[in-house]
Amino acid sequence: MSAKRILIAIIIIILLSLSSCSSLFGEAVRYRITVEDQSGNKLGSGVWETKMWWSVALPVYESSLIGQAFPITLPDGEEQAFVAMGRAPRSNPYWYGPADLNARSIMYLAFKAALKKKEVSEKRPASEYGSNSAKKFGSLRRFQGRAEIIKDRLFVVTFADVNDPETVKKLSESFYGKLRFFVEITSDPISTGIEKHLPWIVEFERKNISGLDGLAGRQGGERDPLSDKLLISDFKTSAWHPVFTRGF
Repeated sequence: MSAKRILIAIIIIILLSLSSCSSLFGEAVRYRITVEDQSGNKLGSGVWETKMWWSVALPVYESSLIGQAFPITLPDGEEQAFVAMGRAPRSNPYWYGPADLNARSIMYLAFKAALKKKEVSEKRPASEYGSNSAKKFGSLRRFQGRAEIIKDRLFVVTFADVNDPETVKKLSESFYGKLRFFVEITSDPISTGIEKHLPWIVEFERKNISGLDGLAGRQGGERDPLSDKLLISDFKTSAWHPVFTRGF
C-alpha cells in the first residue's frame, strides 16, 4: 500500500473516531429535575442534559450525561442534601456505587404514566420522530408539562461536613418517603455552581482526583464507606461522560 493510501486510511479512521465521540450526530434532551415535599413545597431543582448517538467505532448506541448535582433543603429542617448524578440503587449485595442514571428509561416511564393521567401533553405523535433508538430518545422532547418519577428514585446524599467529602452518607429511607421527584423538558441552561456548595471539588479537579476518598476509581465493597464508592462524576460531569448502552 502506498504512503498516500495509508495516509488516507489514517484520516478516515480519525474522522470515524471523532464522529463516534460527537453528539452532533445524535439527539440531545435537556430536562429539569424538581424535588418537592409531600405538600408540594419546592425543595430544589437542577437542569441536566443527556445525549444519545450511534457509535461508528462500536456497534452500540452511546450516551453522555452532562450536569451537576444540585442541593435541596430537606423537609422538617434546614439540613441540606444533594441530588447526585445517579439512580438510587436497589438492594443488591454486589452494588459498589450509585446505579447509572438511565435518563431514557426514567423519563419514558414517567411521561408515559403522566400522559395516561393527562398530566402532560404531546406536541406531536412519537411516530413522527423516527424509529431508531436515538430518534426515539429525542422524541421525549415532544412532551409538555411535568411528570412524577416514581419507579426509579434519584440518588440523594448528605454530608456531615460539606468541606469533607469523606463524610458523605446516603439519605435515610425515612426522608426518601417525604420526597417527590418530577421531570420536565426544558431549554434552560444546564445547572452550574456545585463548587459553591461542595468546595473540595475544585481541588480534586485540579489534582486529577476522581474519587471522594481522595483516590482514583471506585474502591471497596458493600460494607465500606460510601466515600470509597462515589466519584466526582457522580456530582459533576462535563461534555464527555459516556454511558454505553444498547437499544432504547
